[in-house]
Amino acid sequence: MGAEIRLDAPVPVEHIKRMRSEGESVEDIARQVGISLRMVRRVLGTLDPHRWERIVEGIEREGGSRVVKIRKWKAETGKSDTTYWRTLRRLRGSGG
Repeated sequence: MGAEIRLDAPVPVEHIKRMRSEGESVEDIARQVGISLRMVRRVLGTLDPHRWERIVEGIEREGGSRVVKIRKWKAETGKSDTTYWRTLRRLRGSGG
């Protein structure tokens, strides 16, 4: 009575990691592989905070409204807007 049946297809972990290393956004990977953003994030794990800083610096250099910046951030990292603002605050606090 307590049997569990899993119908999930195997997740192509190496393919996802390769796509990310080639610069694909988390959203694009999820769409191309056909899995949720949550699953892509789970496969990739936590991004390196130094990488977050480089991404924020690039977005800030490009300029644009707050909405545009957050859309770019989420597409690139899959992380929340709160993480963006915390990273930016850390950069500015360290003289960035």
